[in-house]
Amino acid sequence: VAFSPQGSVVKLARSGKGGINSWTLPEGKELPRVVFQETPPGVEAPRMSFSPDANYLLSAVWNGPGEIRAWKTDTGEIAKTFQGHTNPPTHVVMSADGQLLLSCAPDFTIRLWDWASGKQILCIGDDEILDSQPRCVAFSPDGSSFVVGDDSGQVSLYDTRSGSIHERFTGHAARVNDVGFSTDGKRLVSGSDDRTVRIWPLSDHPASDRLMTEKVIPSTGSDHAAARYVLNQQGSVWINGESTARQSLSVAEFANSVQLTGIELKDKRNLAAKDFEVFSGCRDLEKYGWDSPPSPMPT
Repeated sequence: VAFSPQGSVVKLARSGKGGINSWTLPEGKELPRVVFQETPPGVEAPRMSFSPDANYLLSAVWNGPGEIRAWKTDTGEIAKTFQGHTNPPTHVVMSADGQLLLSCAPDFTIRLWDWASGKQILCIGDDEILDSQPRCVAFSPDGSSFVVGDDSGQVSLYDTRSGSIHERFTGHAARVNDVGFSTDGKRLVSGSDDRTVRIWPLSDHPASDRLMTEKVIPSTGSDHAAARYVLNQQGSVWINGESTARQSLSVAEFANSVQLTGIELKDKRNLAAKDFEVFSGCRDLEKYGWDSPPSPMPT
């Protein structure tokens, strides 16, 4: 079920001759039925969402290789098709200004699309597989960031322009099925199979300032703390003797023993000598993301 920005409700039939039943609110008057795609008996229909102007309905194609389609809500005609996912997306939404689409799929990718051209402009999970399948997505009101809920129960906040992660929120004990922002952009909300709805406060600072204003130097002597510090700086870590760098760690991995063997930080200009105290207890740290470690760093 999806709410139109104009106030009507749309429901996609889950079996039989697939179509759209819509009603006006609050009187509940049924509107003419429009067939968008046929869904066979026993097949769950894909999730839908409206464009901000309510002129288009967005959804995956249930039996396709991973297509996203935008239908005209008045006629049911296909207006645009977006191709790139290798599995049918679980969720697709449009930014408030109508310029971008955001989607996620069981192919373990999150993709950003240009509405006008239909081209993909960002793919998260293409170069490095995500730790958990993304399930649902949402844009912030100003479009500068977006949030993703995944099957592990984690909620992640990303920067729209760069695709870098700002913050992760952990607390759910099961898959996250829906996420969203408050209208003022200061809170996130998430709903999960653990039968809870959680509200997460965000910083009052713009997204570009979040890491700087929320930076906390963990206590020394902990590989866990050092790894979390690097990841919060949008860096990469090598752990437990692995040959491939990580840009994220799951909640389960943080709960287990972590041996930090390498780090790489993107922006070294903002680092002060005191920042390197966090690595003082990392006895197995051998690989650095620069030519030689600064003097405060253990060698």
